[in-house]
Amino acid sequence: NFSTTRIQNLLERSNQKLSSDHSDWKAWTQKANCHHLLGERSQASEAYRKALYSRTQDTKAEIWFAIGLFYYDIEVLAKAEPAFLVALRIDPEFSFRIIIYLKLALLYLKTSQTDKAFSYFEKCANCNDSNFLKSVALCFYGNTLEKQNKLAQATEKYREAMQCHFSAQTVGCLVWGLILHELFEPSLMLLDNLFKSCSVDSETLVHLNYLKARACIGAQNYQAALELLTETLKHNPENSLFWVTTGTLYFETEQLKDAYDCFMKALETNFDLPEAVYNIGLIYEKCKQKQEALAAFRRIAPESNVFEKAQSRINALLEELEAGTPSCIQPSVDIISVFFPQEKFTFVGISDHRSFNMYPVYGSAFGRPREEQFTPSFPPRNSLDFPSHKYFF
Repeated sequence: NFSTTRIQNLLERSNQKLSSDHSDWKAWTQKANCHHLLGERSQASEAYRKALYSRTQDTKAEIWFAIGLFYYDIEVLAKAEPAFLVALRIDPEFSFRIIIYLKLALLYLKTSQTDKAFSYFEKCANCNDSNFLKSVALCFYGNTLEKQNKLAQATEKYREAMQCHFSAQTVGCLVWGLILHELFEPSLMLLDNLFKSCSVDSETLVHLNYLKARACIGAQNYQAALELLTETLKHNPENSLFWVTTGTLYFETEQLKDAYDCFMKALETNFDLPEAVYNIGLIYEKCKQKQEALAAFRRIAPESNVFEKAQSRINALLEELEAGTPSCIQPSVDIISVFFPQEKFTFVGISDHRSFNMYPVYGSAFGRPREEQFTPSFPPRNSLDFPSHKYFF
C-alpha cells in the first residue's frame, strides 16, 4: 500500500546507506524491494543477488522470503517455490511464515498440486500469527473444495474464515456457501447483520448485493432480487455473470423475451459464455423452436460445466424430433450452475483475480450477423406486474 513517492524515498535512503557501507544486506534488501514494487525487475534481481552475497547466517531467511515474493509476483514459480522453502528451512519460526504458507498454497494451486496446496492451507489455519491471513487462506481453501464439488467441506472452511476475521469478504464467501446449500434465509440474515455492523466499500457492495439477489431468487422474492440486480448492473454493466443471473430471474417468472435479451447482453461481454448459450437454448426449446435450441446446445464446449446438461437436452430433443412427440424432460435453468468467483472481490492485493474474458460482439449465439439474427417466437407476457428489463437497460 506504499505510494510511489514513499517507495522512491525509501530507495534513495537505501542508496545513501550503500554509498557508505556496500555490504549492508538490509540496505540491499530494501533497495531490491523498492525496485520490485516499482516494477523494475532487473534492478530488483541484481539487488537481491547482492543482498545474498552480503548476508549473515541469521538473516538469510528474510532475504529468501523477499526473493520468493519477487519471483511469485512476476510468475516465475519454479524459482519462487525453492526460495520460500529455503526461508522456512533456515528459520521454521520465521515471523512472516504464514505469508509463505499462503503463497506456497496458491503457488501449488496454480501448478495443479492440490494436495500440497491443501497441506499449506492447513498450516495457515494452524498458525496463530494473523487472523486476517488465516481467513484469506481458509477462503481460498473453501473455494478450492467447492470447485471439487465438496460443498459441505467448502462451507465449513468459509465458516471458519468468518470466525477468524469477520469482514465483508469472509461473510460473502460464507453466504455463497449457504446459497449453494439452498439456505437462503440464513444467507439474507447474515448479509443484513454485516450491513448493520460494518461499512463496505462500493466495489465490494456491488458483489454483496449480487449475492443478496441470488439468495432472494432462491427465497422466491423476485421483486427484491430484481431491484438488487438492477443496482448491480448500474455499477457494473459489463459483468456477464450479473446479466446471466438477471436473465435467469426473468426466465423463472416466464418473461422469456426479457430473459433472452439479458442472456444476449451477457454474450456481448463474454462471447460463447456457456451458461448464457445454454439458457438461450432453453428459451428456444420453450418457444418450440427445436432446431435453434439444438444449435445453441451444440455450441457448448466439452470442458464447460454445463456440457452434460446440454448433451441431455440434445438427446431429449433428438428423440422428440425422431418420434414426433414432446420430450418428457422439462427444461429448467439451474442458477446454482452459474459460477460466482469469490476471488473477484475477495482480499484485493492478495488473491489472484479471475477476470471475465472480453470479446467483441460477432452477432448472435449461433454465428449469424446481428441483422440476420433469428430471435425466438415469444409467447405473450403473462406477468405484466413484474417490471421489464427496459427499466434498467
